[in-house]
Amino acid sequence: MSSDQPLDKARMIVEIPIEKIVPNPHQVRKLFDPDGIQELANSIQRLGLLEPILVRPKDDKFEIVHGERRWRACKLVGLQTIGANIKQLTEDEAFEIGLVENIQRENLTPVEEAFAIKSFLDRGLRQGDVAERIGKMKKKLAERLKILSSHYYTQYQEEEIERLKKELDSLKKKD
Repeated sequence: MSSDQPLDKARMIVEIPIEKIVPNPHQVRKLFDPDGIQELANSIQRLGLLEPILVRPKDDKFEIVHGERRWRACKLVGLQTIGANIKQLTEDEAFEIGLVENIQRENLTPVEEAFAIKSFLDRGLRQGDVAERIGKMKKKLAERLKILSSHYYTQYQEEEIERLKKELDSLKKKD
């Protein structure tokens, strides 16, 4: 970049107090694997945060657009600040970036992916528009949406209830 070009402030990384950051209420991922967060925390403790999170100003705080796992891991490590890109985004822009970033991840469950797609449809988009925005084929979108009305969804919910019961039991035993 030549010195006469303006600096893109949206790409500047700043350190933000971790308590000034709030999760995105539209986060696609509803369940965060505690072991995965712990592994990420161990890595951050050893090597530092390798990639900043993306946030947007929200009232007197900053809302996570993407990077909630990193934020949770940094909190677990006990960091006081976290590296972040701050970007002015509308509700719709933040919603779309957060969903697309999560849908493109390989480790989203099919049910989480189906709910993400449904979130786009609930905002009035057609399947073709959603497919174009997230870079997936229309056929795959339809397959994912079928999950929400299938026995796979019921099975997923039952497994999550069992997992949460076990997690709750282990917390009770620690007390």
